[in-house]
Amino acid sequence: MKFDEYYRQYYGRIVAFARSYVNDEMVAQDIAADSMVKLWIHLKESPEADLHNWLFVIVKNLCLDYLKHQRIKQKALAEVSLWRIQDLDFKISSLDRYEYDSVASEEIRKIVTRVLNEQTERTRSIFIRSRVYGKRNCEIAESMGLSEKNIEYHISKVLKVLKIALKDYIKVLIMFVLMSFII
Repeated sequence: MKFDEYYRQYYGRIVAFARSYVNDEMVAQDIAADSMVKLWIHLKESPEADLHNWLFVIVKNLCLDYLKHQRIKQKALAEVSLWRIQDLDFKISSLDRYEYDSVASEEIRKIVTRVLNEQTERTRSIFIRSRVYGKRNCEIAESMGLSEKNIEYHISKVLKVLKIALKDYIKVLIMFVLMSFII
């Protein structure tokens, strides 16, 4: 049998077989295409061989490889999700233990106000929309007629300045959080 005969006879069946396991049309088509490439190479080496069974073993193995990879990916995502939950628990715990310090808060507010006032109107407006009103970058970009990259630039510009301006307070906050776990 020639390659084009195998292709006409088996490609659709291979896609259907793979799809029944991988549940994704595009992946099934990729597996079928990879199988056909392997068939084409094998036919060059053994043109007289009957490769029906061999072809479906190849498809089975490619499906298994894909499914095993998906399992590894899902386990990794679960670990990342677990890390995020632990991070949220830490933040919740930190906020539960946080005692409001009006003097430090007032100083921080003044620093933030000063840093924002030093920015251009556009930068200040973008930062406030993002951090105060919780708008997403795409929403801000659309309403201001700018690109999302431009919005990201303005926000990161303010964050860099704030990081420097608030460096002493960040250290105190970290120490406060660490001390609350020791007590």
